[in-house]
Amino acid sequence: MTDGPHLAQASRAEPCFACGDPLDECACDARDAAAQAPDARDILIRAADEIEARATLRDCPGGERSMAKAMQAWWLIYGDNIRSRGEPTEAEAWELQSILKKVRGAQGAYHADDYVDDVGYCALAAEAAARAAR
Repeated sequence: MTDGPHLAQASRAEPCFACGDPLDECACDARDAAAQAPDARDILIRAADEIEARATLRDCPGGERSMAKAMQAWWLIYGDNIRSRGEPTEAEAWELQSILKKVRGAQGAYHADDYVDDVGYCALAAEAAARAAR
């Protein structure tokens, strides 16, 4: 393979769709970007696998179902303001994502992603709120 766009794409930390390893450590050596492009069926299978894995991670036999709790908490916090304006702000939308991560963090075993993503969503909410205040 030459130092073209395929090598640059392969060196990113994106996972190989075939084996899940980082592309630069791919055990199946499926480095060609065209070979990595999943079709709809591949995406559906991967989504179903992810839902099943989340059921175990979250101690939820039916799969990860955190959104209803997150929406209830979000609406309790922001609902009056949203009703008065007629729509949520960008910051409030980021806060929904943050609350979702908090709900997920309260279910099942520790998963670092819940906390890392939460901090990121809080930062994005702060950025959006600051921008709106200008």
